Amino acid sequence: MIGFVHSLFSLVLAIVFNLNPAVAVVASLLPDVDIILPIQHREIFHSVLFMVLVSLLFRFRFGKKHASAFAVGFSSHLFLDIFSKTGVKLFWPVDYSFSLPLMSSNTANLSVLVICLVFLLNMQTKSFIFRED
Repeated sequence: MIGFVHSLFSLVLAIVFNLNPAVAVVASLLPDVDIILPIQHREIFHSVLFMVLVSLLFRFRFGKKHASAFAVGFSSHLFLDIFSKTGVKLFWPVDYSFSLPLMSSNTANLSVLVICLVFLLNMQTKSFIFRED
């Protein structure tokens, strides 16, 4: 997935769960920091262990609400990356990648993007697709 899609997806989740959208969006981009580091991509920074440790740090430093926003944003990234061919090592250091490549990367990016945009548009108009009678 591309960063914009990760950001948009976490933004939608933050809105749904009434969490801090800025924290969720930044957290959704954090797993890909391993791209610029001399370590393997989609391992430690894409693990549940890393997410829990950083969420706990957020909890003690910034409070429960921000820790929740961080966990939602970060886990949304992991969830979306599972749909890639290479998958993610959710339980790093266990050497097993979880992957569910149902569609190509471009199709997945477009699908998530469209779903998020429809949701946001619906939230804005309140009657675009899901009408309340």
